[in-house]
Amino acid sequence: MEYGLIGEKLGHSFSKDIHNLIGDYDYQLKEIPRDSLNQFMEKKDFKAINVTIPYKQDVIPYLDFIDDAAKAIGAVNTIVNKDGKLFGYNTDYYGMKSLFEKINLDICGKNVLILGTGGTCKTASALVKDLSAKSICIVSRHAGGLENGFPVISYDEALTKTETNVIVNTTPCGMFPKGDEKPISLEKFSNLEGVVDAIYNPNCTELILEAKNRGLKAEGGLFMLVMQAVKAAEFFFGKTVDNQKALEIFSTILGRKENIVLVGMPSCGKTTVGKLIAKMTQREFIDCDLELVKKENRQISEIFAHDGEEYFRNLETQVIKEVSQKTGCVISTGGGAVLREENIHSLKKNGRIYFINRPLQKLLPTRDRPTANSADKIKKLFEVRYPIYKACADEIIDANDYPDNVAKKIIKKAGLENDCKKLKNLQISEKNNQKKQDIAVFEGKSVVKGTIKAPPSKSLAHRMLICAALAEGGSHVTNVDFSQDILATLDCIKQLGAKVQIFDDSVKISGTKKIVLDSKTCFDCRESGSTLRFFIPMGMNFSKPGEKITFTGSKVLMTRPLSIYENLCEKSGILFEKKQTENGGKLEISRKNGENSAENDKKSCEFGLKPGIFEIPGDISSQFITGLLFVLPLLEGDSEIKLTGYVESRSYINLTIQAMRDFEVKVEWKDETTLFVKGNQKYIAKNVAVEGDYSNAAFLDVFNFIGGNVQVLGLNENSLQGDKVYKTMFESLKNGCPVLNICDCPDLGPILFVVAAFHNGATFTGTKRLAIKESNRGKIMCQELAKFGVKSEYSENQIVIKKSKICEPKEMLLGYNDHRIVMALSTLLCVTGGKINDAHAVSKSYPGYFDDISSLGVKVELL
Repeated sequence: MEYGLIGEKLGHSFSKDIHNLIGDYDYQLKEIPRDSLNQFMEKKDFKAINVTIPYKQDVIPYLDFIDDAAKAIGAVNTIVNKDGKLFGYNTDYYGMKSLFEKINLDICGKNVLILGTGGTCKTASALVKDLSAKSICIVSRHAGGLENGFPVISYDEALTKTETNVIVNTTPCGMFPKGDEKPISLEKFSNLEGVVDAIYNPNCTELILEAKNRGLKAEGGLFMLVMQAVKAAEFFFGKTVDNQKALEIFSTILGRKENIVLVGMPSCGKTTVGKLIAKMTQREFIDCDLELVKKENRQISEIFAHDGEEYFRNLETQVIKEVSQKTGCVISTGGGAVLREENIHSLKKNGRIYFINRPLQKLLPTRDRPTANSADKIKKLFEVRYPIYKACADEIIDANDYPDNVAKKIIKKAGLENDCKKLKNLQISEKNNQKKQDIAVFEGKSVVKGTIKAPPSKSLAHRMLICAALAEGGSHVTNVDFSQDILATLDCIKQLGAKVQIFDDSVKISGTKKIVLDSKTCFDCRESGSTLRFFIPMGMNFSKPGEKITFTGSKVLMTRPLSIYENLCEKSGILFEKKQTENGGKLEISRKNGENSAENDKKSCEFGLKPGIFEIPGDISSQFITGLLFVLPLLEGDSEIKLTGYVESRSYINLTIQAMRDFEVKVEWKDETTLFVKGNQKYIAKNVAVEGDYSNAAFLDVFNFIGGNVQVLGLNENSLQGDKVYKTMFESLKNGCPVLNICDCPDLGPILFVVAAFHNGATFTGTKRLAIKESNRGKIMCQELAKFGVKSEYSENQIVIKKSKICEPKEMLLGYNDHRIVMALSTLLCVTGGKINDAHAVSKSYPGYFDDISSLGVKVELL
């Protein structure tokens, strides 16, 4: 083997799954008997390997080099073969350190108890020593002496150490199949802050469950396992694994390992939904009631009749205890399973609990359930059990829907879309971002017809979600499509201190009374220009003086113009510094503390946004203006934004004003170029709905102008969205060869070029802003349309599309990772057939695009 894991017994190892997600290399598991280790190590027939129990010390004599961490611990778990020389490392140290960091468990100055004296104890003691623990004690059944230079005490003596702040379990106590065991009780430790357990099977040991129930910081060993594997891979290939990728790998492994546990009332659909989930995800389905019937060889009604409910509940607890030891299953529980705390306790060891919340009026009596065989009994049960279901659930699932839709909701919540073999086109969250070379293949001319609902407006969703975050208290924003840009905004909203709950197509946001940002604040804007420009003024306004606020994003995003804010920062005494990084770029801004030298009294003063008059060119992106509008009402005095020159994208400014008014903050046009913003206003929490999106609707309605017959529903005829103009522009392109100015609607440019190419051609002016989008959209569209035989003329602020005969492209179209480019070119491919790369880019604004056009009859396959 080239890469892999060696050990004596590897039956329950997750290493292969983890390394398969890290990179494209063949990673194997190799069990080696003790008497064969010497032959294996002498042969050196591998490029790099991991080492596990019991060989972490046995391999040391074969090594030519051992790094400092491995020397300090006295064990090696990673070996790299460099031209016949064996280099040994220990990545468990890094894994455990990452585990502490994940739960923000600070070790410095803390009193630490380490349970156990094995190899993992050596790792833990070396690490907490390096992290400046105040005191370290090793706890063992064999007390006395020193271990790794630290005193070894008994478990009885450990219980007297009430000053203990952190407990680290390195013993196998609580590991499958003895999951009921616990090495120590936490009751005596009144100063305890956190508990870490190196065990990863089960996900939550008895020790971790007790810690979480006490409200402590607590985590099992799976994250440590993943992060040590990531570090090992870095040693294998000499390359750093992106931290975001590492976190995604952990989420994937956790999702695969976690059981999906369904709870809810009798007849709510747990069994039906559970079977669908199992089928879609290729998982084992376990019905606890059915398992109980098999065990007793009689029906539940018979058990109740002959032995009573108490006997049945004892059997149920026994069954739940057994099935909860499994991993990666779908478990449907009986309606009353939650009545016993011990059942919930068992189910949470390896599972995540989903409450199937079906309305009372839709719950039907069941003959085989004596406690629920009449409508009156159902109602009484519902009143008693509903609060229990809610309290124990990790997720509450609205089940007032068809079972397959409920199953899809749970699959999304569980993060299992990528493993879902039966839902080929299920798209949400990060799915389309994981694969950067994906291709959409169109099979010749498609007959496109049908009725479709317009996706929600991304522009309005951004604005409403941000207003909700700035309002104290709870708001509910419905009809939200979770595109990559919206997910970026939600991540940034969390950085403001707001709490975010994401549901199937809505978001609940609880804003805070006072927003304070410090140097720990990092706004990850991904590839969203809107998100970056909307949040920069918040960093300028809400940051503590002297604290650096960081904005990160893709390389393309961080090269987009920000000079408006840079100039404003300079005038306001705010540091503004852009940097390129290996994986993208970052911007750092900070308000300065200073001395008022003019008064020469050393009086400390703060620099930052002040109310007043802001002069901004009208021909720049409205995103800059929107960013300021969000913050200015919160300042102590009134402000004005004076727009100089022609005001482009006025409609987007009006959308911002509309969203702010929904949250009772008023902004008014003083005249055609001046916005008046009253100070000392407050955003008021509201429940609002996002209207349909005209911008993305254009990519559906376009089929009516290229030979299809599509009805697009869900659009507000009185909407303030500027891209509503696409309807009249499409008509003019169909009926003539017009000259169209698109400076107020640049996002429509690519799809307008397509309609012009299909009909009579056109001249487009005001196109200069297309060059500073996700790509140079004007130039690229001319380049890619040429592959269809379309002739064009390109200049900085004018593009001419000439009447041409459209042919099937002989080569693959390039999407340039730009959602508008991919969708625009895809509409022509529906007519001609062909291929386009970067199909994943649609997730930026319209993640369901390919699903939607497929439902209209388009023959497209994603590779």
